[in-house]
This record gives sequence, structure tokens and C-alpha cells, in this order.
Amino acid sequence: MSTVQPATPEKVITTFQTGHGWTSSGATVTGSSLNFTGGNAPYGTQCARLVTNGLNADAILDGPIMGAPVDIRGKALRVTFRVNDYMKYVKLELHAGNGSGITNSYSWRFSNGEGAGAGWHYTRGGEWCSITLNFGDAVTNGTPDPTAINHFRITVQDNSTALTFDVNEVAIVENQKVYPNGVVTFCFDDQDATVWSAARPALDKYRFPATMFTIREYVGQSGYCTLDQLKTLERDHGWEVAAHADSATVHTASYTGVSDDVALSDMRKIRAWLAENGFKGKDHLAYPHGDYDADTIAQARKVFATARGTVRRTHHETLPPGDPHRVRCIEVLNTDTAATIQAEIDKCVAAGSWLTLLFHVVASPADGLTKYLPADFATIVDYVAASGAAVRTYGDAVTTSIQTAATRPVEKAMASCSASTDTPDSTTPALVPGMSLTFTSVGPACEYELAVEADIGVITGGTQIFIGSLYVDGVKQSRDIFTQAAGAMRVANRKTWKVAGLSPGRHTAEFRHAKNATGTAAFRVYAFASTIEVTRRS
Repeated sequence: MSTVQPATPEKVITTFQTGHGWTSSGATVTGSSLNFTGGNAPYGTQCARLVTNGLNADAILDGPIMGAPVDIRGKALRVTFRVNDYMKYVKLELHAGNGSGITNSYSWRFSNGEGAGAGWHYTRGGEWCSITLNFGDAVTNGTPDPTAINHFRITVQDNSTALTFDVNEVAIVENQKVYPNGVVTFCFDDQDATVWSAARPALDKYRFPATMFTIREYVGQSGYCTLDQLKTLERDHGWEVAAHADSATVHTASYTGVSDDVALSDMRKIRAWLAENGFKGKDHLAYPHGDYDADTIAQARKVFATARGTVRRTHHETLPPGDPHRVRCIEVLNTDTAATIQAEIDKCVAAGSWLTLLFHVVASPADGLTKYLPADFATIVDYVAASGAAVRTYGDAVTTSIQTAATRPVEKAMASCSASTDTPDSTTPALVPGMSLTFTSVGPACEYELAVEADIGVITGGTQIFIGSLYVDGVKQSRDIFTQAAGAMRVANRKTWKVAGLSPGRHTAEFRHAKNATGTAAFRVYAFASTIEVTRRS
């Protein structure tokens, strides 16, 4: 089993050890303690505890003014906390600002009540957990300066029932830089047949991959994808098939509704089945119904590198995630308009976050909460394609934390060119547009490797064939990058070269299919398939 490490602090603001300097105010009662030693805190020997008064008012923890302000641009924040019951709070909020108070600050609701469904909450309570918060998710209050943050505050509000809140850490973590415009993952739970018939064609338009979280007992049943379809999605479409449950009965009950032994056995069975069938997503789980607790997480850690919930509307995930076994997503329901999801995509691009969009059924009519109209799904896919965000499978995205930007592809496009005939001209080849992609440079100091791979079919006539040139922003980077002798059969060619000094922002790489020969006879390219890929190297 591979491993995915959680986000680690770049700078710790506090772990609430002796002398931390934080103070409490507002709706707290006896039992609150700034130096609570009985909470089995993950870091150090104590934490801060707030016990609210059950009056639906704010209880506050205020940090001291920092002598050395911090710059949080391009960063994420991490909070390690615990509540005694997920049904008792209305909001848990972090503020980061300039000077005392929150007049000029950024704020994040890192957990808030979103309904009775346990699967819509990051924590069920009674367990320590760490959550990471993207800078782009913040609400701006006043005119804060992100380069000079010197004050942090935590606000807790109960739902008119007393709540116990413990906090053990506030820290700054480095945000991923592999995907400057963020990364989007399309997920599908339960392998409904409409994923193959309706969702796949919309994604195929751009050769976008996706991840199918599978219930093994449903495979091949009426209304669900077949094993052959799942294998085809991985082999031919770049998808990933991952774990949801082995037994339909266990899935219906959810792992929190069965014993730990039953849950662990089911996890091991679905992983073994995925491995036996060669599926790439065998190390990743989506909890049934998105529901988990401390015991479920403990079992999942024995079997899977990561596990995903269905947290409804908390913040986008970071890379690496705050907790690899509490990975967040946005579950898309039939009440969500395409415009609503487009706004989330915009936020992903602006923040450089990881946006995982979860769908179940893509069908018309969308007469159930987890059914989504194909036309609206296609609109979302089109919007992602135009946004500049990368699209990766769940496994590829989440393992960014154990890969370096120097070897990580940031953009990829694919195209096929039909058979064509040309009169040879050794000096002025006829250029046919083949494909292009746009990619983001983070600045002139970064070097990018551009690669083109071509699979050339039967070629006849002429003595030497020159195929293809690569352009960046309309400027040719190479000449005659592919050569092939006449009569060759399906020869794969790959050429790479480096580009540096690009200004920050979007750039266009284009592969032009040049048809040319040095001889006098006409020639024909019967088959031509190619890919173009951009990789950040420094």
C-alpha cells in the first residue's frame, strides 16, 4: 500500500502549550480552560478548551499580537481541533488579520452545521482531527494585508446546546505549486450505468479522466457498469477505478453502522478484488454515504492510503490534504445549478486548490437528489476545460503530496489527425493544425519541458518524411521534429525540449502536422495519433 503524508506545518502559530498567551471571552462557562491537560492532545501536553453556555452566542479565543507578522499569500492554514458532538455547533471559525479584533481580517468557517447527515460533516465529534484551509476560501473583512498577519482568533458558536471545543494547533502550511490554476477531479460513486452512457462521453470530449468508486456486488448488475466497462475506462480513457464497498448490504448500512470487524473485512475484500483485476485505484476508498467516525478511520488506515467523505460545503481540499483519511469533496446534487458549480471552479483556479466534484447518476429527468442532468454536467465539463484548471484522477491528485513539481505533468492534450495526401515540397511543408493546449508559467525562473509523442501509421511514397513542428505562442521551437522513412509501419516517436524565460501567465503550445518529403512522389499518412504534454522542471 502506498502512503500519503498529511500537510506538515511551515510555521506553527501555537500548540497552546504553557505561556501561549491566548485569552478567552464571550459565551463560555465553567469548565473552559486555556491550559487543559486532560484532553490527550496530539501535540505537547495540553490544549485550550472552550465550553459554551448553550445560548447560541460566540465563544472566543484570541491570540496575542505577534511581534513578527507572517505572510499567508499562497499558503494554507491548519487547525487541529475536537468537538464533543457534531450536532451541537453552528460554526467553528478562524480569523487571521492585522491588529486586534477582526475589522481587517480573513475568516474561514472550517466546520459548520449543514444538516443532520453525518456524512456532510468533517468530524462526528469526540476525536482529534486536523483540517487545512485554502487562502482562496477566505472571506475578506475590511482591508486586510495578507503580508502582515499578526493576529489570530477562533470563534465557536453552539446551536443552543452547550458544546465543548478543544484546540491544539494553529499553523501555516505550504500550499501545492504543482497546479498553479488548481486541479479538478471528477468522481462517481456506485458505478451507475449512466456514468458510462452519459458522463463518459462528455468527459471524452476533452479526454478528461475521472475516478469511479465501486461497489463490487453491483458490478454487472442491471443499471450498473459491467466489469468490462470498468476495465475499458482505465485502459482506454485514463480513468481510475477505486473502492466504495465490497458488499451492497454493508454499503447500505455504512461502515459506521456495522462492527469494526465487518467494516475491516469489507474494506479488505474490495481492495483485494480491485488488485486482482489490476485497477489503479486500489489504495483509495470513498466511505459509503460519506459517513465515518474515529473507528472507521482507524480501520481504513489499515487498508487504504486515503479515504474520501462527502463533506458538503466546507472548503476545497488542499494538497497535501489536512488528513488523507478525511479527504473533502463537493457532492453535486440536483439542487445545484451549473452556475453554482462554475463558481466553485473559479474559486479553485484562483486559489490553486483541489476541487473534487462528486456525482452519482447523470440522467434525465433528474428526479432524485443525487441525479444530475446530462446537459448541466456537460456545461460543467466545458467550463472546466476553459478554466485553465488541470484535471486529474483522484489518485493522481492526492499523491501530489509525494511527488515533486519537477517531475509532475501540468498539462496534457491529445488529438488524432485523419489520413491525408500532399504533394512534396522540401522547403515549404503544408502545415495542418493538429492540436494545442494552454499552460501556465509561474515566472521566467521556471523551466518547462514540452514533449510530443506521435504514433505514425503506414507511409508510402517519397524517400524521407518530415512530420510536425512545435510552436509556443506562435514561435516555432523545433523544425522537422519527426522523421520517418517511407513504408514504415506504426512507429511511435517521442521528442522533448525545454523552454524557459516565459512570463507569468497562460501560454499556448501548438503541434502542427507538417506533411513533407524530400523525394518527388506524393505520399499518404494513413494514421496519425499524437499527444502533447507540458511538465514543469524547476
